[in-house]
Formats: sequence, C-alpha cells, structure tokens
Amino acid sequence: MSTRSTIIIKVRDEDIGRHLVFESSKLPTEEDDWGIDGCDDKSIGGVTIEKKYLAIYCHFDGHLDRLGKTLNEKYTDYETVLNLVVGGDVSYILKNSILRYATRNDGFKLQNKVVVQKDSTWEELKPSQKDSLECFCDSKCMNDFVYLFENGWSYCTFNNHEFKSLSENV
Repeated sequence: MSTRSTIIIKVRDEDIGRHLVFESSKLPTEEDDWGIDGCDDKSIGGVTIEKKYLAIYCHFDGHLDRLGKTLNEKYTDYETVLNLVVGGDVSYILKNSILRYATRNDGFKLQNKVVVQKDSTWEELKPSQKDSLECFCDSKCMNDFVYLFENGWSYCTFNNHEFKSLSENV
C-alpha cells in the first residue's frame, strides 16, 4: 500500500523569477551511491519560479519513519530541497535511493489504473506552484502527509492540517 505525500518548499522572495534545472550532482549523497533509475537530467525540464510555494508528489513510503526521516536527515538546507523539488514528482525517496517519474522507463499502475504513463510529459510531472500554502492542505488533498520546508521541516497529516516540527517527531 502506498503512503502518498506532498513535499513543499516556501520559495525565498529573491528566487521568484529564477529559472532552475534539476542537477543530480546536488543530491545530498555522492551520486554513485544513489539508485536513480536511468536518471538523465536532460529528461527533466527546467522550472521558472513564479509563485511562493513549489510542490511535488511522492507516491510511496511517505510516512514519518521513512520519507520524513530521510528529509529531516538528508535534505537539510534550502538549496538542496529546492533542487529536489525542481526535479519533479517522484515514486519514492529513501535514505539512499530515489525514483523519479520523469526518468521511469515503464508505466506505473495502481489497482489496475494507470497513474503515470510511460510517456508522461514534463508538464504533468513538474512541480506545482501556488501563492498560498492552504491550496496544498485543503480538504481536497488526499495525501497522507504534507511536508513543508520553511526554515526547516514541518509536516501535517490528512486528518490534521496543523503543521508540526518534523525534527521533534522522527
């Protein structure tokens, strides 16, 4: 069963208008240690930051003791988190491995429904941008966890939209 989550970063004012491209070399571990399946940075389009919040979807292992712990221990500074989010939606992020939808070489099915097509476009996978945090945490949000990086990590759950410190709960 999947534990779906959203990873959000609050963008610094000075970064509005900045154009960024994902760089696997900026991940928080030596590149050779990462299990990035077929990762080709060229398959991941760039992002021009236009709004205050950028967010990506993470399909698997989004609970606190997996994704929460990894984010808290490995993604500890603004530029690293920003680079992660600029890479687009992911299947999972674990301590030493990551699988990006943008680099999958097959389709992905959940309960016989195709969630991600083999030929998903960058437009479908790139980070979403919003001016308000509430847009990511309203009653339509069906993700189990929402992680927010703003001067450190916090999180909320599907049942409780009040953000709590991540470091105090992993």
